[in-house]
Amino acid sequence: TTTTATGQWTKSFTPNVNTQYRAFYRPTNDIGGWTRNVTVEVRKKLVAAVAPGTKILAGKKLSFTGRLPAVTDVATYYGDNTVQVCIQYFTTGVWKKRTCTDAAANGDFLVEIRPGVDADGKYRVWSGLAEAYADSFSKARTITIT
Repeated sequence: TTTTATGQWTKSFTPNVNTQYRAFYRPTNDIGGWTRNVTVEVRKKLVAAVAPGTKILAGKKLSFTGRLPAVTDVATYYGDNTVQVCIQYFTTGVWKKRTCTDAAANGDFLVEIRPGVDADGKYRVWSGLAEAYADSFSKARTITIT
């Protein structure tokens, strides 16, 4: 790209995976330089269904199902499509992992818990999607235990 008279420039990218960028420049006197590396992380949209619903009896099975995006991309980049999916719950101001499982080769997942009494709160599904992507997570769901 070219710069303005004051040296400003802009360039847009839409990476498909986590990518590092660095700009090089060479002014007319041939003494140039470069910028620091900037990492742009790509987060994938993760959608999870909850069954049997957001109100359940204590000790009953609560299932989160869905399909992880980009699992086949992970296999392409890393030669392994083993990707973990975890249920997280929100407590004391942070998200904590509760239980994890491997997604299927096509990205389908089923992860389950049996919440006990006093386990009301926000839950979501999380996946690191390997090093190719930023941590991705589903919309938080408020689960009420009766």
